Amino acid sequence: MPSRVKAHPFLTLLAVVSAILIVVGRVNKDMWWGNWVFVAGIAVLVVAGALFLLLTKRRSEEHTSELQSLTNLVC
Repeated sequence: MPSRVKAHPFLTLLAVVSAILIVVGRVNKDMWWGNWVFVAGIAVLVVAGALFLLLTKRRSEEHTSELQSLTNLVC
């Protein structure tokens, strides 16, 4: 059974900020700053996704090394 990955609070915060920026940017797309806010929201979303992948990979490697450790063997 796959383990559940718990999101870090700052990743959740980045996702919320990204969603707010995207919505505000789209609602105000006719304003000169609307598209900039939208693009900023997409950028924040990309950064949050990259951080999530990096943290997930690191945890997976730590878990694998624990499983391969001789001190953690279960017989």
